[in-house]
Amino acid sequence: MNNCKIWYVSDGFFSPIKIIPTTNSELLTSTIRKIKIPINTSIYLRGSFLESDFLFPNSDIDLVTISDNINQDFLEKLKSNLENFNRSIEILSLRQSETQKRHALRLLLHTRSLHVAGPKIKFRPVKADLETMQDHYFHYKPHMIAASLSLHKNIRIMQLKQITRAYGILYFMHKSKVFSRDISTCLNWAIELDNKTGSILKNLWDLVDFSKTYKETNLSEIKSAFIIESQRAVNKFKEK
Repeated sequence: MNNCKIWYVSDGFFSPIKIIPTTNSELLTSTIRKIKIPINTSIYLRGSFLESDFLFPNSDIDLVTISDNINQDFLEKLKSNLENFNRSIEILSLRQSETQKRHALRLLLHTRSLHVAGPKIKFRPVKADLETMQDHYFHYKPHMIAASLSLHKNIRIMQLKQITRAYGILYFMHKSKVFSRDISTCLNWAIELDNKTGSILKNLWDLVDFSKTYKETNLSEIKSAFIIESQRAVNKFKEK
């Protein structure tokens, strides 16, 4: 497994993380490179399929295709050629100019993705600043999470990921030197920032066992505590 849990800051920018290709990513790369790639189309792999050889049953394959001429036929062909992996295929397709505006995505592409095929793009480094954190906040949208955890397992996991990763933002606002989207890391940081709320959040992850009967859980207390803590974190960051 790659040790890619934390981003560190150097000279005001997030430092790239060394990616060690896994067996999964090497096999996927080999498969994709056998497909005829449209001219000036770049493909990047990110997520658990890149970072771990030990995958959860519901882990999907996260690909980003970058081209100024989006080819829907190629995207469908790409998906069909990856069916043998027996994974959900998530493909984000965008133009190169869009990567400059989306700080959260560019951080992943610049520091935590594997170039798979097509021209290799030199992504602009991402500043470790309030604007980047705001982009992550609106990407996670913790303030828009439903009042209760969903009974649907995939939605429930997404809800927990949103609020947990948002604590990575708050920790950066307090410390200014580290940032993460890793769940276990962000859980530890949530407990450090707010022991009561963080412990509740950790218990929710511990109870996310899909084989057991799920009891509806109210999220209002966690959301309220997060909003209060986020305002404190922003004020502290602005004072620096």
